Amino acid sequence: MTELPRPGSGHAASMFIAIAGLCVSTQAFAQTTPAEIVKAFYKACNDGKYLKAERLVTKDSLERLADVGLAGSLSAYCEDLTERGTLKKLYVLSEKVRGEGAVVRFKFLYENGSDDEGREALVKRGGVWKIELLQTGDARF
Repeated sequence: MTELPRPGSGHAASMFIAIAGLCVSTQAFAQTTPAEIVKAFYKACNDGKYLKAERLVTKDSLERLADVGLAGSLSAYCEDLTERGTLKKLYVLSEKVRGEGAVVRFKFLYENGSDDEGREALVKRGGVWKIELLQTGDARF
């Protein structure tokens, strides 16, 4: 007969730690702020990691991009707003949260010294903040 691991044994303790770690990391991701999502999105865009960027926006956003001729990916959108990967810094100017909606205003600083300001609207879906691209037109003012 096979003996099951006892609660204090190494195998059971390792399993418990792994499960607890997964719960904590999932919870931490769900509690990420809208400003952190915006920063992660533009970092992914700037680095050319479009699939990662896509995971930070709503499905509706991807459909709107397709409607304006950017079907299939965010690459053209990202390339334009990061000036082809030359975004040096993103400064968050404000973050306003109301229930399950948020607006983040920010300032871009590019490698050539130029700057630009923009805003992103976000919604909370399933406990996770997602960006609503093209909600009120372009992200720039």
